[in-house]
Amino acid sequence: MPVLLLQRILRVRLAEVLKPALVPAAATLVMSAAVAGLAWNLDGVVSDLQLLSIAVPAGALAYVTAIALLSPELLRTAAGTIRIMVMPARLPER
Repeated sequence: MPVLLLQRILRVRLAEVLKPALVPAAATLVMSAAVAGLAWNLDGVVSDLQLLSIAVPAGALAYVTAIALLSPELLRTAAGTIRIMVMPARLPER
C-alpha cells in the first residue's frame, strides 16, 4: 500500500518505483535458497550451532555473489560506501 501511495505522490509508474528493489530481492531469494539447502542437507548431521556457523557465511557469500552477477555497479557502489565509512577521517594538517 505505501508503494502505491508513493507512486501517486511522485506520479511515476509502479515499475519505476519497484525497479531499485529487484536486484536485492533476487539476491535475497538466492541467499534464502542457499541457506535452506544447507539446513535441509545438514539437518541431523551437525549441531544447530555448527549449522548456524556454516549457513551465515554461506548465505552472505550467496547474496554478494548474486549481487555481483546481477548488478556489478550496485556491488561497486556498496563497496565504495563501505570503504568511505570504514576509512578513518583525516585531520587537517597544521
